[in-house]
Amino acid sequence: METEYPPYFYKYHSLENGKNLEDDNVLKALFNFSARFSNRNSFNDLFDSKIDFIEPSELKMQRITKKFNKKWGITDTKALQKLKKATDDLLDRYWFYCISANGKNNLMWSHYADSHKGFCIEFNSKYIKANKVTYQKELPQIQLTEIFDELNRTRTEEPLEDENHLGKKIIYALCTKLDEWAYEDEYRIQLNNEDTLKYEAKRITKENYLDVNFGPHFIESIIFGCRTPIATRKFIIEKMKPHKVKFKEAFPEKCSINIRDITNL
Repeated sequence: METEYPPYFYKYHSLENGKNLEDDNVLKALFNFSARFSNRNSFNDLFDSKIDFIEPSELKMQRITKKFNKKWGITDTKALQKLKKATDDLLDRYWFYCISANGKNNLMWSHYADSHKGFCIEFNSKYIKANKVTYQKELPQIQLTEIFDELNRTRTEEPLEDENHLGKKIIYALCTKLDEWAYEDEYRIQLNNEDTLKYEAKRITKENYLDVNFGPHFIESIIFGCRTPIATRKFIIEKMKPHKVKFKEAFPEKCSINIRDITNL
């Protein structure tokens, strides 16, 4: 997947408890430099990261059933459905942190930052490796036979590292949304296998998210919305100033949103 990096990434936030800022979980995560990674079951779009699995012809199904029987002793005709279910379960264990390349998007401020009353974290992209989300009219497709063939590859065989490699197709599918969401200009940071195991071990409940820590140097600035309350601004500035974070504010300019630096005001 081709990756294009803008200089900064953006994460829009709404407060959970604006009346009690000390107990607000979103602010606690900000002050602890914690990013909440989600799996596809918690995405707000029902079709996000979903895959259209294409079932094989009857002839191919007969060949697959024989191989299943020979390798794993599975003889029933539901073998392929079991494979589909196992693949879906595996994909649910991919964790992503969703960010945007646009900090001036009026719809994003409205939808994800409580109608401009929240804030936005501006990340420096030089510390971040992310996949650009693809927007298209239909769900991405994967042949179920491709998954079966990958399972049947021996350990001595070299993986196929071209654009048709199954692993690349899966990552592509997990970073694909319907084109009605294109305004988000989204990128996704994927948690690697080692960190997944580490943070899953720390998880107390089986929620569809993992909290992952990052360093203060990841943050370029905190951008306040056009309607962020004064009390919220002051509270965030007081907590974040020791970390030499910049502060900015969004403001309406004609028919668009612009941003200005207020660090020294």
